[in-house]
Amino acid sequence: MKNPEIENLYRWCQGDEAAVRMLVSLGEVSQIADDFVDGDKPGCDSAAMSRLLLLALVNLPNNPFFEKYRAWLAPLLASALLQWDASNGWHRDPRRDTRIYGFVYRCALEKVIVTTAYLIAGFEHARNVEREVHEFYRYSADADGETFEQWEAIT
Repeated sequence: MKNPEIENLYRWCQGDEAAVRMLVSLGEVSQIADDFVDGDKPGCDSAAMSRLLLLALVNLPNNPFFEKYRAWLAPLLASALLQWDASNGWHRDPRRDTRIYGFVYRCALEKVIVTTAYLIAGFEHARNVEREVHEFYRYSADADGETFEQWEAIT
């Protein structure tokens, strides 16, 4: 069965298997963490937490791409985590402009894809990937993107 997201990751990473595995692991970590914060079921159980910890504490630190580019990726991940946390706090802020920032900040982890593309093939490739990542994750039916209004309606 074809998975458009995985196909895009391979293309954006120019076939670098370790880079794709790293991005898939980060995506899974992000989704599990988000499920816990949002209280989504069945994502909030011991198996999911064990999977999150395995990915974050074992798989990612031992991924060859992550090991090679840790100095680039660790600060970027720290920034993305801070933005994601801020996004959760701003989700219910009474000021619309703050909620809009929250909506945008929740996607900070996508910058890891663009940075990975940069590390693999340079600025021009990353520039193209930036546009494609935005289009895919915001507008593709294959990516399950949500509009600001849909995100804002989540309680």
